[in-house]
Amino acid sequence: MSTQVLRIFDILHHFKAPNHPKGRQPGLWAFRNGSWIKWDYQGIMSGISMVREWLDKQGFVAGDRILTMPEQGAPEWLIIEMACWMNKLVVVPVHTTQSDAVIQEIFELVNPVYFITTNHGQYNKLRYLAPKGRGGHLECRAEHVLPFLMGMQQPRPRPCGIPDISKVGEEEVACIMFTSGTTGMPKGAVLTHHNIVSNVKAVGDIVPLKPGHRVLSFLPYSHIFERTACLTYLYLGVDVYFTSGKEHLLRDFQQVKPHFFTAVPRMLEKTYDYVIGMQLSANPLKRWVSRWAIRVGRRYGTHKGRGWLYGMKLWASRVLYFSFWHRRMGGHVRWVAVGAAALPPTIGRLFGAAGVKIREGYGMTETSPVISFNPFQKGSNVPGSVGLPIKGVQVRLDKESEESAYGEICVKGPNVMKGYFNNPEATKRVFTPDGWLRTGDIGMVDEAGYLYITDRAKDIFKTSSGKYISPAKMEQRMCESAYIHQSLYIGANRAYPAAIIVPNFLLLKKWAKRSKIHWTAPQFMVHNVMIRKKLQEQIDDINRTLPNYKRIRDFVLCHEPWTVEQGDISASLKIIRKKLLSKYAKQIDKLYPEYHRER
Repeated sequence: MSTQVLRIFDILHHFKAPNHPKGRQPGLWAFRNGSWIKWDYQGIMSGISMVREWLDKQGFVAGDRILTMPEQGAPEWLIIEMACWMNKLVVVPVHTTQSDAVIQEIFELVNPVYFITTNHGQYNKLRYLAPKGRGGHLECRAEHVLPFLMGMQQPRPRPCGIPDISKVGEEEVACIMFTSGTTGMPKGAVLTHHNIVSNVKAVGDIVPLKPGHRVLSFLPYSHIFERTACLTYLYLGVDVYFTSGKEHLLRDFQQVKPHFFTAVPRMLEKTYDYVIGMQLSANPLKRWVSRWAIRVGRRYGTHKGRGWLYGMKLWASRVLYFSFWHRRMGGHVRWVAVGAAALPPTIGRLFGAAGVKIREGYGMTETSPVISFNPFQKGSNVPGSVGLPIKGVQVRLDKESEESAYGEICVKGPNVMKGYFNNPEATKRVFTPDGWLRTGDIGMVDEAGYLYITDRAKDIFKTSSGKYISPAKMEQRMCESAYIHQSLYIGANRAYPAAIIVPNFLLLKKWAKRSKIHWTAPQFMVHNVMIRKKLQEQIDDINRTLPNYKRIRDFVLCHEPWTVEQGDISASLKIIRKKLLSKYAKQIDKLYPEYHRER
C-alpha cells in the first residue's frame, strides 16, 4: 500500500485493498432488519460523497463544529465523520449519558453550528438544551442523515465537487473530545488528524489483526478508546461488526464469532460474575468441576502455573469448563484489548486459562488515547503492568526525590493534544514548562521499561497514623470478589480504612435462595445479618493478603448501584470520589468511633 496516511480519511485507502487471503473485500457490518448488512469500500465512499454534498448545502465552512451524540458505533457514524473531516469540519462527540448541565456547558463552550443524533429522544433533548440564537442550524433531525443512509445497502455514487481534500492538512483539528470529568466539568481535548493517525499507526503495529479477521465493536463510540480502535480496524483491513445494542450483545458474539474486541474491565467482570452465578444453580458435580477449574485458572501465568502436571490440569479444565466461556464469546476469540480502568489480575488469568489473550493498556483522552500497551507476543505480557510505551511516545516520571521509584507520569509524543478548547488556564496547568503532558497518574517503570500505574495523584490519602494509601488498587482488589459490584475505599485522616460497597445483588439473590434465606428488596437486604455476614467473609479473604494498616475494618452496604446518570461515576465508568464521599458523608462518619464521641 503506497498511499501515505496523513489525515484520518487516508486510512480508507488501506481498507480498500487489504490483500484478503480469499480475495474478498472487508466491510463495515450492521444488523438491519434481521440480518447483517455489509458496507464495502465503494459503498462507504458513495455514502461519504452524499454526506459531503449534504453538508455543503447547509452552508457549513471550514472550522465549523458539528456536535454528535453516538452511542454504539455504526457504519453511518464513520461515514458522517469522514465526510466532516474531508470538508474540514470539526467533530465534537458527546456521551449519551452526560447530564443536562454538562451538555449545556459543552454547547456554550464549543458553539456548534449543528448537531446530529441517532433518535428523536436525543434530538428533542439537544434541541431543548441548545442555546438559542443560531437559527435553524441547531434544529437537526436524525432523519436528515442516519436513516437516509441506513435505507441504502449500497448507495449509488454521486458527483461531488466540494471542497478539495488535498487542502486538508494533517495538523487540522479533527475532534474536540471531552474528558470523563472525574475532577469536575469535562474539558475539551483538541485533537488533530496527526494526533489520531499517529496513534492508529502505532497501535496497528502491535495488534495481531490481519485481513480475514472479524472484530466486534460494542463500546460507546463517543469515547476516544473505541473511536481509535475502529479507525485501527480500518487501517488493518479487517471486517468490523457493530452491535445494535447491549441487549443484543450475546447474539452478536455468537453470530459474528469475532477474533478480537476491545473491552473495559467491568464487562469482563460481568462475564466472571455470570459464570459464578451459574455455579450456584448447578448440580453438585458441576459445582465441584467449576470450582476446581477456577482454582486451576487462577494459577495461570503465575509461578504456580507451570510444569507438565499443571499443563494436564489446564487442558482438563478447558475441556470441562472454560470451553463454556469461549463459546459464549462465539468460540473464535483470540485477543482482547482492555482499557479505561485497571483490570483485576484474577480476571486476566482466568480468561488466559480459557485461551483468550487479554492485554492491558493505558491512555487518556488527551493522548488520542493510547500511551502504553502490553504486547500480544508470547512472553511479552507483564500482568499488573500497563505495558510498554507505544512507538513514538515518551514517558517520564516526575519524582519528589531521586530515591523514590514513583512519580507522576508525564507524556510527550505525536499523539498528545494541542490543548483544551478555549481553556488556556487548564492547558497551562496540564503541561510542564518543557512541554510534557501531566497525566495526573502516579506510577513506576521497571528495568525492562514496563509502566505500572499506582493511583491518581489526587486520590492518594494518608490515615491519621501517617500511612499513605492508594485507594484505586484496593477498590480493584475488592471488586475481584464476584459478590462486590462497586466499592469505595476510604480512610483519609481517619484511624483505619473502611469501605462503601455496592453488592452484586443478582449473585447474592442466587446465593440466598440456595441458602434458604428469604429475599426481599435490596434496600432491606443490605441490613440482613446473613447478607452482611457473606460480605464480611469476602472482606476477610481480602484482608488476609494485606498489611495491617490497609485492612478494611468496617463497611457500609448500599442498595443502589452508582450510575453515570446520577453523577456517581464518569462516562468511562471511573468513580467520582468527591461526589461519593459527599453522598455518603453521614454513613462514613458512623463507621468511626470518634463520630460518636463528637455527638
